[in-house]
Amino acid sequence: MYLKALQKSGNVTWIEYGNYVAHIKRAYLATEDPKTRRPQIATSQWPIMVKNDHDEPVRQARFMVSYLGLEEKGSDVNLATHLLSDVLQGKVDAAVVVSNDSDLALPLRQAREHVPTATINPQPTRTAGKLRGRPDDGVGNHWWWQLHQSAYYEHQLSNPCGGQRKPAGW
Repeated sequence: MYLKALQKSGNVTWIEYGNYVAHIKRAYLATEDPKTRRPQIATSQWPIMVKNDHDEPVRQARFMVSYLGLEEKGSDVNLATHLLSDVLQGKVDAAVVVSNDSDLALPLRQAREHVPTATINPQPTRTAGKLRGRPDDGVGNHWWWQLHQSAYYEHQLSNPCGGQRKPAGW
């Protein structure tokens, strides 16, 4: 709804979509280590215990699980292509990229060589280290910003916008 309203409002000239691919993935069952926050492979312990033929616990047994994996495909490549195309053709004087995808590190570094380039992290996590740089890299005047939940509420589109109405509760 938001993208439709944004496009119909006349504030955007193009929206390039990616797509999602669903498939079954297999991996070790893991939990997050409370101290390091890194994955820790789960081993046999109560309430799920693996036992051998002699009814003895096999404490180092690991569990394989299957799960539904959803992967976004194409959006990072599409964004990078449009960014570099617009920058190198001189269509923009500056660029703002809203992403925390570290796959965009090289295209962002290249863009910073030609125009001031801002990176806005839309996630509540820290900005990916590979997306960082220095404000004076390349042509300079680059900046980074963490998008907070309050910004979503403070900068809403009008209602209706482009003939689209906000769903109840937005």
